[in-house]
Amino acid sequence: SGGSGANSSEASELSFYECMPGACVFNKNGTLSCAEGRTGALCAICLPNHEVVGTECKPCENTSGNWSLFGFLVFVLGAGVVVVVRRAVLQGQQIKRHRAVVRALSALAQTEQQVGGGRTATPRVQASKRKMRSAEQDSLLMPMFKVLLNYLQVMSFMADFEVPWGAEASSMWTVASTASSLPINQAFVGCTLKWTFFQRFRLAAAAPLMIAVLLLAVPIYQACRTRRLQWTTYIV
Repeated sequence: SGGSGANSSEASELSFYECMPGACVFNKNGTLSCAEGRTGALCAICLPNHEVVGTECKPCENTSGNWSLFGFLVFVLGAGVVVVVRRAVLQGQQIKRHRAVVRALSALAQTEQQVGGGRTATPRVQASKRKMRSAEQDSLLMPMFKVLLNYLQVMSFMADFEVPWGAEASSMWTVASTASSLPINQAFVGCTLKWTFFQRFRLAAAAPLMIAVLLLAVPIYQACRTRRLQWTTYIV
């Protein structure tokens, strides 16, 4: 009886852990083994020269164009961020400039009406108001872009829930994640850089800080450039 008691005590201390989705498979004889391309505890690690694609570990394709594609991707992302930030800064300056012109022309029109009853400044006031309204409408593109980005990020979180999504829904969550975040989890990026999970995590954590620095650098550069032009005009 003592032996059975010891066995039952040991059995009660056993803990069972669930494999990650797609990591473990059952063989024909009923035994559990790692899926193709996986190894390690709970089959949670990809084999060397493999990268995670969804829930599978796919072999890396040793193509010479990976670095070219990665460089092009970095260039497109950098150029896109610079264009978006610069456009937002210029639109803000343009709206302020049009408002100042409208106020000046309105004051001029009132003065002319009081002095001579003229209406020479009225067409210019209307034209400046139209330009200001057009600039304000263009400035709505940035908030709409932010709303779309936030929507895609929320959609990408759906893939983290342990729900048996269908193939179409899983593909939609993957596309939303790719479009709304840094592509550091893409297979070709991992195969090219050979980064570990922690290196990718550090980059993802530092990305908002780098973007914030860029958001501050562009307006400061524009302000310094405007002051320099004004100072040069004043000297001339």
